[in-house]
Amino acid sequence: MKELIKNKSSNNGTNMNSSKEKRFSIKLNKKLIIIVIFMIIVGSGFKITNEILANEGLKEDKYTILKSGKNINKINVKGEVKSENTTNVYSSVTLTIKEVKVNIGDKVKINDVLAILDTSKLEDQIKELEATIVTSHSSNKIALDKAKAVYDNALALGSDEKNGDIKSAETALNAAKLDFENKKRIYENNKILFNCGSVAKQDLKEYEISYENAKNTFKKCTVALNNIKTKVQLDLTTAKNNYDLARTKYEDNSQRISLQNLKKDLNNAVIKSPVDGIVSAKNASVGNPSSGILFEIKDNNNITVNVNVKEVDVEKIKKGQKTEIKTDATGTDIIQGEVISVQPIAKVEDKDLLNLNDDSNDREAEFETKIKINDKNHKLKIGMKAKVDIILSEKDGIYTVPSESIIKDKDNNECLYIADKEEKNYIIKQIPITKGTETDLNVEVFGEDIKDGIIVLNNPSDYEIGNKVKINRR
Repeated sequence: MKELIKNKSSNNGTNMNSSKEKRFSIKLNKKLIIIVIFMIIVGSGFKITNEILANEGLKEDKYTILKSGKNINKINVKGEVKSENTTNVYSSVTLTIKEVKVNIGDKVKINDVLAILDTSKLEDQIKELEATIVTSHSSNKIALDKAKAVYDNALALGSDEKNGDIKSAETALNAAKLDFENKKRIYENNKILFNCGSVAKQDLKEYEISYENAKNTFKKCTVALNNIKTKVQLDLTTAKNNYDLARTKYEDNSQRISLQNLKKDLNNAVIKSPVDGIVSAKNASVGNPSSGILFEIKDNNNITVNVNVKEVDVEKIKKGQKTEIKTDATGTDIIQGEVISVQPIAKVEDKDLLNLNDDSNDREAEFETKIKINDKNHKLKIGMKAKVDIILSEKDGIYTVPSESIIKDKDNNECLYIADKEEKNYIIKQIPITKGTETDLNVEVFGEDIKDGIIVLNNPSDYEIGNKVKINRR
């Protein structure tokens, strides 16, 4: 009986386990069926979406057509239009001030007369020097003509053919030479005969004396010719030096230069404004000498934009960088400028306005940077607030795409999805790229396949490689 109960109990357990396994299998099959159905729906939906996109065509905001252009890296700062404060006006000549034409607060234009100096003594000096120059020029011309005549004559006498003294001395020398050579030959012949006993000793002595006299005469004639030639060259040198000296004196412009300087001082005796602006200081007064700073003028035309650059950007700013300036008053006009200076020390904040124990009041240091305005814009006035783009770098022939158009392939390499035209259709393809400079919106891209006209899909995750798409207006 116990065994029967035990067997029955065992059979009941087996049946229960079998029932549980069957229920689990049914549940598992249901889940698999649900997953398969979901995948079919998703796939169908994705396919339907692609088909809709392909049939509808992509709007212009869904793609970017590549075209090489200029990539500009810049930072935006704010500032204020300011005057370069003052222009100091000096006089280049020190004379007594005769008349002052302006007062503090007067508006002046460039070349307006500010003051007139007393030039009476200066005019007397000019007249006196002009008379001296006329007299000196005349006497120097006479001396030059005389020295030139002497030099021309000495130059002519320097020629052996034209100098009578040289010709006479050369004739005498030639005659002495012939006589010397003849007497020498006779003496040497008789010396041979003497050795043979055919000529007496007394006769040989006479031939020798005659030979020595001829030799001495030849030497004297040679010395005489050389002396004459030396004297002629010396006379020529002296005449040339005298002529050069007379010509230098005649061509000396020192007095004329002095006259020009005096006349220049006469012209500069009228003090004029070098700029448009307002007279802010006047140190010139009648009767006083025209020395030091005579006037101070605030220049309305010489204005700059002073901006504050944050410490995170200050190392990027360099002198000479181009800028683009805008103000509310000038509207959409872009005013060209350039960086002319960056202060090496940060601006000092008013510590009384800060609670130094409160970290929330900590501020990033700012460096004052001055922008020169290259465009003359009559609407731009001192005190206006300005927005300035400082151009850090510019590159030509650069391609950029929206940041979201870059996707990574299965190997984690960056690429783009493009719509490549094949016959009448556009096929989605993938091309590898390398990223360059990035901004908040765009990225500079490089690659062998990058060129003008390529259609880049802005949202690549919406497409599959190999799908067909239509491009509106293409």
